Amino acid sequence: MRKTLTQITLDHLPPCLGKRYEMRDTMLPGFMLRVSKSGGKVWYLVTRVHGRIRRIKIGTYPILSLVDAREKSRSILRDK
Repeated sequence: MRKTLTQITLDHLPPCLGKRYEMRDTMLPGFMLRVSKSGGKVWYLVTRVHGRIRRIKIGTYPILSLVDAREKSRSILRDK
């Protein structure tokens, strides 16, 4: 079952045991959070730019909140 990212979900994500993992959002397709082995969390947007798939780094959590990261992603999608 896919879930929408929430503040509570983000605060309780454990660091990965092996390779980093990604949590995708159901509210905004292509929007995700990547969690590393050290516990670092980075926002990304995966989208097509000029016909090629691109992974665009949005910012780091918690410096960039969930709401702000979604809004920045929407802005990128509108401008492309």
